Amino acid sequence: MRATEIRIGAGVRRDLQPFVDALGADRPVVALVDENVAAAHAGLVPDSWRHIPLAGGEGCKSFQTLERVVRALARWELDRR
Repeated sequence: MRATEIRIGAGVRRDLQPFVDALGADRPVVALVDENVAAAHAGLVPDSWRHIPLAGGEGCKSFQTLERVVRALARWELDRR
């Protein structure tokens, strides 16, 4: 298993909760969330998770978005562990 799990798809939040719980309460969780999906599904991201909203579609797959994500992770002092 990789040190970092990446999961995508329908029901992913429900499927991830046991995995997140097993990490322990002191482990931060960050979700990259499509703004359109988040708007359509209130409460998608639990309050205990940090999240980074992303514009939907292929346009968000850019170096500008990558920079925004990496800067947020650095600001939160997070690493891969």
